[in-house]
Amino acid sequence: MMVSMTEATPKILGAIIAGGKSRRFGSDKTVAELHGKPLIQHVIDELSPQCDTLVICGRNWQDHVVLTDRPRSDMGPLAGLCAALHFAAANGFDYVHSAACDVLPVADASAFSRYSATAGSARYIQGHYLSGIWSAKLSNLLDMHLAATSDFSIRKWIEISGALPCNDPRQSTNLNTPADFASYQGHC
Repeated sequence: MMVSMTEATPKILGAIIAGGKSRRFGSDKTVAELHGKPLIQHVIDELSPQCDTLVICGRNWQDHVVLTDRPRSDMGPLAGLCAALHFAAANGFDYVHSAACDVLPVADASAFSRYSATAGSARYIQGHYLSGIWSAKLSNLLDMHLAATSDFSIRKWIEISGALPCNDPRQSTNLNTPADFASYQGHC
């Protein structure tokens, strides 16, 4: 993932961003059943094999490590990503592979590995801005950004971090509403 053949294999922290309130869905979409299991479990099952360790940001789920949003809750998904970046930096991970709790399929790490990059950089999936690979070295920059602005949008963070877009040949779907969920369930 984002390393040359001469570099060591990077240590990847998988982070599921799951602190939202599911306002558009009308109920807790992370536990909505999709083919017999909760939506969040599908994300866990797809992300786990792509990382060394998995954490969930912003919610408790079974026996997984849970990270509290940083610097506080109610700042949107960037607060979850910030918590994951700091956890990664403090625990020897090189990158965070982030995944939203409501996007399937999860971005395949190979989509990021096709792009060369230098340490400190980031990539995201075009159209699914929270699906990305972020250097743990970006943790302090995200702290500064969140302290200096009220624009907590992922698009603003992409601009500030210098993250670059890439494409995953699979078509991911954001399951924001019951209609999105029903449509996705009917096509897979």
